[in-house]
Amino acid sequence: MRSWWIRGRGRRRILINKPVGYVSGQAEDGYRPAKVLVTAENHWAGDRSLIRYSPKQLRSLVPAGRLDIDSVGLLVLTQDGRIARQIIDERSTIDKEYIVRVANRDGSMPPRLSEEGLALLNHGLELDGKPLLPAQVEWLNESELRFVLREGKKRQIRRMCELVGLKVTRLKRVRVGGIELGGLPLGQWRYLAEGEGFDRRPGGGGRAAPSNGRSRARLRPGEASGRRRAGRRFSHEEGRPDGSGRPGRSFRSGGRSRR
Repeated sequence: MRSWWIRGRGRRRILINKPVGYVSGQAEDGYRPAKVLVTAENHWAGDRSLIRYSPKQLRSLVPAGRLDIDSVGLLVLTQDGRIARQIIDERSTIDKEYIVRVANRDGSMPPRLSEEGLALLNHGLELDGKPLLPAQVEWLNESELRFVLREGKKRQIRRMCELVGLKVTRLKRVRVGGIELGGLPLGQWRYLAEGEGFDRRPGGGGRAAPSNGRSRARLRPGEASGRRRAGRRFSHEEGRPDGSGRPGRSFRSGGRSRR
C-alpha cells in the first residue's frame, strides 16, 4: 500500500469500470454485485485521491443508478444519499454518455438506420407508455452510436434501439455528468477525489450546463451530410475482465461468473 496515502474522512464515493457479469446493486440470480470488486488488489494505481482503502468503506455502499449486467463502464457507488439523488432523480440535469455498438435486428452488419429512425432516437420514442426525454444520439463510425441521456429507465438504450430495428451488441458508459471513465482499467476502481463533481464539466472548469432539450441527429458516416466524428471502437475482447468475451473467472476476486 502506498506510504503517501492519508486516511480519508467522510462518506466514500467510488467509481468502478464495471465488467460484464456483475449487477449494479444487490446479488441476484447467482450474479454478484459490482461492489465485490472494491478490494485493495483492484484499487487503481492511478488514483490520486490520497484516500486509504479500508473494508469498512463497503458498508452502506450503494449504486447511484443502474448499469445492466451485460453492459460495461462507469458505475458510481456511494455512501452519500445526496450524491445518489443528484444523479438519479427524475429532475436531474446530470447527463450520462454511452458508446453503443449496434447491428441489425437479425445480427447482420452493417447496421441500417434511416434518418427518421435516427431522429426518433433523439426524440419521439415512448417506453412503458411514457414519452422519453430528448436525447443526443449520433453516429461515431459505421457500427457505433453515441448516446447522451438525462434519464435511466431499465435497459433504456437497448429498448430504444429495438424500436428502430437495431440490436445492441456492446454498451459502455463513459461519462456521468462531469466525471469521465478515462483511463480506469476494466474491473478496477478509484475514489472520487476532492474537487471532482458530477455537476462540473469534464476536465474541470465550472458546472456542467443543463441540457436545453435540443437534440442533434448525426447521420451515418458517408451519408448525405458528409459529416463524420471519429469514434473509438470496442474490441471483441472488451467487456470481460479475462479478455475472452465470454463468462470467465472474476477479476482478481476468485470464482466464476455465471451466465
